[in-house]
Amino acid sequence: MSRWIPGSLIAACALTCSTLVAEHSTKAEQQQPDASKSEMIGIYFGGFGGWIFPYNVSVTQRGTAFYSDAAGGPLDVEAKGKAWGRTKGFGGAHIGYEWMVKICNGFRLAPAFEIEGAYFANTFKRARLSNNTPRLDAHNFRDTFPTKIGTLLANGILEFNNDYVSPYVGVGVGVGFVSIEHARSAQVAPPEAGVNHFNSGSSDYTSLFATQAKAGLRYRFCKHYRVSAEYRFIYLTSSNFFFGAARYATHVPTSPWTVHLGPIANNAVTLGLDFLF
Repeated sequence: MSRWIPGSLIAACALTCSTLVAEHSTKAEQQQPDASKSEMIGIYFGGFGGWIFPYNVSVTQRGTAFYSDAAGGPLDVEAKGKAWGRTKGFGGAHIGYEWMVKICNGFRLAPAFEIEGAYFANTFKRARLSNNTPRLDAHNFRDTFPTKIGTLLANGILEFNNDYVSPYVGVGVGVGFVSIEHARSAQVAPPEAGVNHFNSGSSDYTSLFATQAKAGLRYRFCKHYRVSAEYRFIYLTSSNFFFGAARYATHVPTSPWTVHLGPIANNAVTLGLDFLF
């Protein structure tokens, strides 16, 4: 009986050692990074350009023309109309960080966060307005608003990443910057030749809330570069601009003018190029 004890102890020790080795190997394998997941994690930056297609923008121009009492007294003006949208070029740049969540072989989810700046101009330059008043048969204006618009947005992106063409969607919120320089307001009925009702102050700017939604396709053609084709909807809230009074020796004096622009909504299509670290 006693001679079986050393053999039993040796067998038990061998079994324990083999178990420990197996557990250590399993833990080591679990701690090794998944190369397919970590390969595409990191910072990226890029640029994009394309065309923007704006909707028409509602416009209201308010002010007062100080006619004498003999001419009927002050005339309050609230002229309303639209600025017609015009297709223009559109571009910008972004920097972001993305990471991968592996779902199965060849398919991954890739959420990302990015900061983006974009710019476009003169998408709604000209407007026709009408002031309905019983004192005049017609009181119409033809206004010009040379407009520059920039946006600075924080975007959240979700890409459905695969080994070929990867679709993605995104939303962004931030701030828009709108400036109008050398605006003109010409009265066309009754006609007033050579008069700009904003002549004493024809420029102003403001900031407002901006948001966007976008969707597109990406193709990574080498380790550090990818191209994209994208549609986006960009929306900026309504805004107010303040212009100077009409000051002419031969024209009735006016108050300074307030111009209210309705929401600025745009469709856009772009092509982009990103560099991934």
